[in-house]
Amino acid sequence: MHYELWDLNSRNMVADFDTEAEALAAVHELLAINSPDMADGLVLVWREADRGAPVAEGAELAARAEAVAASRAPASL
Repeated sequence: MHYELWDLNSRNMVADFDTEAEALAAVHELLAINSPDMADGLVLVWREADRGAPVAEGAELAARAEAVAASRAPASL
């Protein structure tokens, strides 16, 4: 199984990833350097052989990416 990040506006694959966590970390980085509204045009899907399905898109995708980033952040003193 792998994960693909797609741009819904251009219908192009942005990147593919081995794990969902890697994909969400990349989405977090994309949204950090671009407008947060960019998430509205993104969808993350899983693929395995000839099967696949959306994992999250838009605001839900942004929220999941933020949650992964927060869980990886070092604890502040």
